[in-house]
Amino acid sequence: GMEETNERRIRSYILANSGSESDINELEEVLKQDIGLHTNLVLETLLECGCEMPLKTGIYATVVGLLNLEHHQFVADFVAAALARYTDHLSKPETHREQARLALRFIASLVGVGAVQAGSLVALLASIVQVATDLAEEATAAEGCDPPVPNESWQPYAECLIYHVLACLPWVGADLRERDPEGLELVLTSAEVFLGQRKRGTRSIFRSVGVAQQAFAVAALRINNALRAALIPAHATCFQEDGSAAGMDDDDEDFIEELWGRISVLHEGGNWNVQSVTKYHSPFEHRLAKAISHDLPAITLAPPPRPPAGASPAEALAMMTRMFPGRPRLRIVDHKKTEGDRAPIERFVIEEFIMDTLKLWEGLRQECVTQLTQLPLPRKWSYEHLLAETVFALMLTLPTPPARNVFYSMVLADLCRLKGPEGQPLLPDLEAAETASTAAAEGLRKASAQAATAVEDHLAAAEEARAAAESAKAETNVETRREAAAQAQSDLEALLRHVLQRFSQALSTGLAKALEDGAEMQEADAEDSGAEMMANGLAATMGGLFRRMDLVDLESRGRIAEWLAFHLSNFSFSWPWDRWAHAATLPAIAPQRMFVEDVLQRMMRLSYWDRIALTVPVPLHPLMTPRPEPLYEYSTEGANADEREHAKQLLQHIKDKKQVKVIGEWVKSTLIEQLGPVAAAKVVAGVVLHLSSKSFTHLSTLLDRLGPLISIAAPSSLSETQGVLLSTAAKAWATSPQHLAITIERMMAKRLVQNTVIVDWVFATWEEAGGQAERSLTARLALWEILYSTVNKTSARSRDLKQ
Repeated sequence: GMEETNERRIRSYILANSGSESDINELEEVLKQDIGLHTNLVLETLLECGCEMPLKTGIYATVVGLLNLEHHQFVADFVAAALARYTDHLSKPETHREQARLALRFIASLVGVGAVQAGSLVALLASIVQVATDLAEEATAAEGCDPPVPNESWQPYAECLIYHVLACLPWVGADLRERDPEGLELVLTSAEVFLGQRKRGTRSIFRSVGVAQQAFAVAALRINNALRAALIPAHATCFQEDGSAAGMDDDDEDFIEELWGRISVLHEGGNWNVQSVTKYHSPFEHRLAKAISHDLPAITLAPPPRPPAGASPAEALAMMTRMFPGRPRLRIVDHKKTEGDRAPIERFVIEEFIMDTLKLWEGLRQECVTQLTQLPLPRKWSYEHLLAETVFALMLTLPTPPARNVFYSMVLADLCRLKGPEGQPLLPDLEAAETASTAAAEGLRKASAQAATAVEDHLAAAEEARAAAESAKAETNVETRREAAAQAQSDLEALLRHVLQRFSQALSTGLAKALEDGAEMQEADAEDSGAEMMANGLAATMGGLFRRMDLVDLESRGRIAEWLAFHLSNFSFSWPWDRWAHAATLPAIAPQRMFVEDVLQRMMRLSYWDRIALTVPVPLHPLMTPRPEPLYEYSTEGANADEREHAKQLLQHIKDKKQVKVIGEWVKSTLIEQLGPVAAAKVVAGVVLHLSSKSFTHLSTLLDRLGPLISIAAPSSLSETQGVLLSTAAKAWATSPQHLAITIERMMAKRLVQNTVIVDWVFATWEEAGGQAERSLTARLALWEILYSTVNKTSARSRDLKQ
């Protein structure tokens, strides 16, 4: 009661502070009154806000400095608690890695307000750098043994420590240069020593697709890279060393080297004044000069996590890079537009503000958009291009982005709708490039409604099976759940082995030659970089990506296509399509053609075929899939007469609403006996899919109702008949990869088809086509989507059962 009321009151005062001199004075007076009565509450609340509100670090540091004048012991306890928070967060890298960085930044900011001794902070930073250097020296010594002991798993953790140290210097560098220049030199020299010891380009940032045990990290990596290259033979995929989108940067610097370069420019120039770091304490310097600073207590950093016993070096590295990934980095827009005439370090600080804001406000999108437009930067600073590029860097982070892609997509769309002080868009409205905004307003509302309806229907249906599984799980006892979890894990491991085995077999049948042929054709078309795109914000980023599409990682290419389709659905699909018309004349595996084809396919999923056909110019129509219409094989004269007759009887039984048990007996006694198991499975699947073709809701309902008939005709013990289910679905939805993927996903969720059978069918379908590189993108993407969904759903089920 009373405690909660006080907490809400104190928190509201702290959070509402704008950083003005009057607001800071008012907050100081309020907290002075509460410190005596609610010491711990004030300490915890102020500490939490200081470490969790990155845009207001300087504000809260100033308040702590002012409190230090009269409440010296309170601030001493506060400083000790802040340092304890840093070490605690660092020991929990998977959940609190970013909070550790922000905590160290906040501690560093306390030097400028007189709350922390400069020499004490230098000692802390030097000790952190020393831990990283010691890890590097130990690894070097181990490699020099006979026999050598390879170990690179130390580097992600060590680089995380160095990043924390270098990242806080823009907030405290000027103060250290003034109060302890020798100490600052020591920290920078030690960091430079580490940079000389670390290895570049030797680790691949990889996170296994939902696999709990690290023993399968390497197998999953091969699946994620090699399978996509086999199914879409445009070029071999790779993961960028620091986790950013592969092949997009003009230089070879990784995130640590780039940050070091920007810090070096500050140090060598002798001017540590960073304009983007607001000096909120400046009006109070005459008061803060009287403060007595505190020494930071000595700390011992927890050792880096240990890989499981028996883990190979590659597996250990995979685990560490999952816990300590590199900072996302993308350089695609002209630096004159992203950095202008500002000092190099300013870009880093602005990127920190953007990334921290997106992380902090992920759950409140509208507030996130508002905060992104109100970054604490000098007036007249334009950062639209940098904002767009930074959001793309996060969205294209491999192997998985920090947040869901739809979050970044919606933030970008909302930013495009905001108007600046003079009524101009904060970010360029992509629709205005080709169409007057007044004519597009009605189309915008309709497209948004259609997109929302389609996405909601898809997500609701996709979660239906999982909800049912969770409901059933709740009714079981603990022992049963444990057994189910163990079985699910075993199934997942078996599936991954099976996928890897099938991939190896596929390569041995000639897919390697298809990859080589695709690479040769890609090189032949590399000179045609496409037309210039619009020059501002998102358009500049999209233009740079499109021109370098031959270098973009396949996973990143799919994310870009997904974003663009979603974004255009919010702006009535207006786009200068004529500038991409040349893509239709490129070879089938040309990256730009494949990208445009993918965008058009995803747009049709968010709208409908006729709408997109009217929007896209005629030269691009060959890249569109045919109008999505279900095919009922037994409605044509060319179908097998016996199968057609039995399908007619089965259809009549269902329409007469006979009990499923009765129909099941007919399937056993008549259908299977007269046609055989393979043909019977084909008939049952064809009829059920025909009846369920009206909507995804019909599909889920009829699979629930008629699923027992499919299980009778195609039992899990007969992989041949289960393969017939998939082939029948592929024929029924030959013109709609979306319907095919969702149909197979629903059948797997309802245990009507085994995951290993789906894997076999995917590779068999490819092999039947002879690995043709000229196959349509639609067919190739459908196979990859089905394979990915199969592995992903199996992994998700394993996680759910463990939880």
